[in-house]
Amino acid sequence: MKTKQTFDALAFYCDNDLNEVFLEEPQNHLVAPQIITPAKLINTPPANIDVALANLAKKNSFITSSISLESIVQSAQDLADSCHNLSDLQQAVAKFEGCNLKKMATNTVFGDGNHHSKILVIGEAPGNEEDLQGVPFCGDSGLMLKDMFWAIGLQRQQDFYITNTVFWRPPGNRQPTPEEIAICKPFLHKIIQLIEPKIIILIGATATNNLLNSNLPIGKIHGKINDFQPNYLSYKTKVVSLFHPAFLMRQPSKKKLIWQDLLNIKQHLTKND
Repeated sequence: MKTKQTFDALAFYCDNDLNEVFLEEPQNHLVAPQIITPAKLINTPPANIDVALANLAKKNSFITSSISLESIVQSAQDLADSCHNLSDLQQAVAKFEGCNLKKMATNTVFGDGNHHSKILVIGEAPGNEEDLQGVPFCGDSGLMLKDMFWAIGLQRQQDFYITNTVFWRPPGNRQPTPEEIAICKPFLHKIIQLIEPKIIILIGATATNNLLNSNLPIGKIHGKINDFQPNYLSYKTKVVSLFHPAFLMRQPSKKKLIWQDLLNIKQHLTKND
């Protein structure tokens, strides 16, 4: 007979859209999800439920540990500091177990493009398609971003490198939490150090607020190219924010603003080539 504790555990995962964690397989969020309820699962063969709950508990064991956020961030910082090239850093992030997002993700999504380029593009977080393929911006938003940059003569594999503020997809494609961003930040800063970009292009409000430590609405700062020299960089570079493609798909009227922002970037790159 199933206990109330078991039923509560099932209810928790149902309420929080954690199907892929419990079912032990990726879920395609571009199609209608399976409707899973505790009442249905309570009739699942006992062995299956016991195994699934055990796996769920194992995946989330880090949450219940006594390790503080400060200690986790420091471990990420130490690991990032030990890396001397982008390949080592990518392997370090793939092996890192300090972020709970990894426990519910299919793949680590590190980066893509030309790492020798001096243009670095930073987005928010992987989505469903990115999680399945392990490549940033490969879904619908990625296709729009590709067209946006192609319009000013930039191609990913030749002209820029692209990554995100976190390296694993948040469940339900929600925004990453401040804690998740803080844990991944040492790795992101190390990417910037290693690439040494002449300009950083931030895609969306989350990436902008994260890197600039600012709560200014992106509507007020988009397209403006400013100096950027945080304490982890030994030189001064440039930074500019753009609306996220997902926002533009919801608000097509804003596309005229993004076109002007892209022209500003093209003009800056032409002058500083």
